Amino acid sequence: MHPQYCASAGDNPGGETSAERHRWLHGVSRYATNRASHARSLGILPGVFP
Repeated sequence: MHPQYCASAGDNPGGETSAERHRWLHGVSRYATNRASHARSLGILPGVFP
C-alpha cells in the first residue's frame, strides 16, 4: 500500500485531500466486498461475509 494512504489526517506527505482518500478507500472497500460476494456465491466463504 502506498505510504500516503497510511498517513493520519494530520500527517499527509502525499498531500491528498480527504475527499481523494475517501474515494480511494471506498473503491478498495467496494472491490473487497465484490470479491467476498463472488467467493460466497461460489461457496468458498459461506456465512463469513454479510
